[in-house]
Amino acid sequence: MKITKSFSFFFLFVLLFCLPTACNDDEDERISSIQEAIMEGDASSLQIDMTRSNWRIASVASLDGFIIADKHNKPLRLEGLGSLQHSYFAIKRDKENTLTIELQENFDKEERGFIINLEINTGFYKEQIIIRQKQCTSFYKLESITYSMEEGDGVEEAESQPWGMIVHDHTNNNGETVKTTFWPFYNAYILYSFHTEKESPFKWIDPEEGIYVDMPKHISNGEIIYETDKRKYGSWLTYDSDLKEKTFEVDQVNQKKNTYSADIYYKQLQLSYILTLSRPNNDIKKVFKGKLVKKYPYDCSPIQHKIEDLEN
Repeated sequence: MKITKSFSFFFLFVLLFCLPTACNDDEDERISSIQEAIMEGDASSLQIDMTRSNWRIASVASLDGFIIADKHNKPLRLEGLGSLQHSYFAIKRDKENTLTIELQENFDKEERGFIINLEINTGFYKEQIIIRQKQCTSFYKLESITYSMEEGDGVEEAESQPWGMIVHDHTNNNGETVKTTFWPFYNAYILYSFHTEKESPFKWIDPEEGIYVDMPKHISNGEIIYETDKRKYGSWLTYDSDLKEKTFEVDQVNQKKNTYSADIYYKQLQLSYILTLSRPNNDIKKVFKGKLVKKYPYDCSPIQHKIEDLEN
């Protein structure tokens, strides 16, 4: 049987026309039921229904398009069932036709998000799901802080710090000795710092307000004695000691260079603590364990007085 040229041309035309149409119909149907989701700043989850089961997560990217890698520096990707974990989000595929997004609270001071790049297993069709998360404006507040003495805690001597003052006396009373007053502890601040064993609580706390906690003053007969005022929770902060206004009266010789020096003695207090943060109308609590290290002045050596002639 002979096939005419016109019939061959018609058959080829129909074939070329139908093939891309079939492909387009298949690809026009999205894998996921949504293209973009905007989630609240609080911890939340989102289940996305999928229209097919023969898909995979080819990669995950930032909103700027940079590929996100895991702790081994390998790009996040998922074949079949399983989950992907990152700093603040988890992507879980427990069923072939669903995808679950779990987000932690967003205290980054700005919107954040990521892009899930999907493709069917053959690799011919690809699409994206864009996840955006608003900023969380409800910070955690202090619920409680408790201190205790554990192994290695207590009070010990710390490194002393030098204090000094030089007075060039140009008064007219040559060689006369008078009394003068100094405040060696005036700039001898108390230094303290809160350290945590693992995650830091600062990201959960309002950076403008902070939190103020009870501050141990010293230990007496195994009991923790507290200061009257609360102090801001933080790292390597300072405040004035009770010795700041303590004065010392010493001799000063007129028409001489008077050099004064002493050592400021310090002690270091270390205690264990448990910090609990919570939010109103929320059952979620954040608990942090760590150490308080506090260095404070308690005394000084006798003030040494050196007398020299004034330079011409």
